[in-house]
Amino acid sequence: MSEIDQGGFVYPHSITEEFDSGITRRDWLAGLAMQGLIASCGENQKYAPAGEIAHASYLYADAMIAEGKKG
Repeated sequence: MSEIDQGGFVYPHSITEEFDSGITRRDWLAGLAMQGLIASCGENQKYAPAGEIAHASYLYADAMIAEGKKG
């Protein structure tokens, strides 16, 4: 696995109720950030390239995971 902290998994497994599979917390947070970034572009503004939005989304997700570990 990559050196990037994935933050664990978001939803528990339906049988074991353990957080051991599925979407990672990093991907989930990046998806939420992406929605906000796209929504903030508005109809009258120029859209950023998808790669830039994806990159920024993961930067936000990484920052959220790091901040959450501070306590």
